Amino acid sequence: MNIEQLKQMPVGTKTGGGFKLAVKTIKKAWQIKDIWFQQIVLMDETGEILADVKLGKNCNNLRGKIGNEIKAVVCEIQDSEYMGKPCKKLYIDQWDYDVFRGDPADMLDPIVKDYEIVKDAEIRSKIRCWLVAAAIQNGATIQPTENSKNWINAWVDYVMTGE
Repeated sequence: MNIEQLKQMPVGTKTGGGFKLAVKTIKKAWQIKDIWFQQIVLMDETGEILADVKLGKNCNNLRGKIGNEIKAVVCEIQDSEYMGKPCKKLYIDQWDYDVFRGDPADMLDPIVKDYEIVKDAEIRSKIRCWLVAAAIQNGATIQPTENSKNWINAWVDYVMTGE
């Protein structure tokens, strides 16, 4: 099923079967009672369609899924309005996405990967600074020897991981 076919269906048509569409844009998330929803724009080679996705009781939104495919399992064509113009939208009641079976870091955008590496290094640097400052405040004389570096880095690892 492609987007062109979905747009040709009458409002109220329920469809499913597990067709996949790419996530182009992720918009707002909102809650009605205890159920969360998120608005997204889906696309394929035939066009784009607005979609409201039922997330469930947890707001596990679709952030980070841009460019990935979402599999619509149970959905319905509905009337909507987008940017002041009437249109059809897809209400996705049940959905899934392919489970990635590799290194989770490979799913990250390269910029995000770099940010995570820099963020980890920054946190480790701050912990090192605090440990050295605490030692000096308590009267220790720390020289930058290989032994003291190893000792401090062991404490940094302990603070970061608890092990």
